[in-house]
Amino acid sequence: MRPPRMLHLPCALGLLLGAASGQVQIQPLMELAGQTSEPSLSPDGKTIAFNWCKPDYSCGIYTRPLAGGTVQLFAEQNAVMGFANSPRWSPDGRTIALTRFYSHYDVHLVVRGFAAEAELDLGGVCWGQATWSPDGRFVVASRQEKTLATLRIFDG
Repeated sequence: MRPPRMLHLPCALGLLLGAASGQVQIQPLMELAGQTSEPSLSPDGKTIAFNWCKPDYSCGIYTRPLAGGTVQLFAEQNAVMGFANSPRWSPDGRTIALTRFYSHYDVHLVVRGFAAEAELDLGGVCWGQATWSPDGRFVVASRQEKTLATLRIFDG
């Protein structure tokens, strides 16, 4: 797997507001004990990746076919690996970017192939989500060093 390049943007909060049109219907997708968050649908629409913290406080990123089936652990959380959060699929659906939270000041962006490959650490980022470029060559995430925001492109 050729590592994607990572583009860092200053930490910022942005809100996009849009007018809702038509009817919205909400239906449960799956019911799991505990708390789920950060859903990300694969580009082909067949698989969903999401954060899941079970009632026993074991957490990680899990996947499941959208049509139903078994929930599979994708990225675990432990003292060494850190807290896995915010899964985001690459445009080709072969890779997922996620953040690893080690402490308030130590959060890393990592990418991992969906076919159970090893994680590739792309470096420190701000807490939050990453976004892929449409061609999958770049992963965009926020980064801040000391009090100055930086803009960087990493080419692995």
